[in-house]
Amino acid sequence: LEEIVKLYRLTSPGVRAEIRIARLEHHREAVQAAIQRLLKILKYDSRVVKKEIDEAAAVLGEISREGETRIAAALTGNRSEAREGLRRIARDYAGTEAGRRAVEEGRKLD
Repeated sequence: LEEIVKLYRLTSPGVRAEIRIARLEHHREAVQAAIQRLLKILKYDSRVVKKEIDEAAAVLGEISREGETRIAAALTGNRSEAREGLRRIARDYAGTEAGRRAVEEGRKLD
C-alpha cells in the first residue's frame, strides 16, 4: 500500500490506500500515526478527492468514538488510575475530539 501511496499521491487510488494504511495502523494500536495520516488527508484538495476526504473524516470519527469509549472506561477506575488513563488517551488520540475530551476530563480530576 505504501508503494501505491507514493506512486499515486493525491489521486483517488493513492488516497484510498492511505486510508487503508490508517485503518491498519489503528488496528495495530498505532493510533496517533493513523490520526496524523487522516488529518493530512483532510487537508488535500477536495475538488480532486472529495469522496476520499469524506471517507477519511468518517474513519477519523470512528477512531475518536473508540477514544470516547476508552475515556468512559478510564473514568470507572480510581482517581489516580483514571488520571493516568486519561493522560494516555489524550496523548494517543491527540487531534481528535476524544483527545480534547480526555484532556478536559483529566483537568477535572486534578
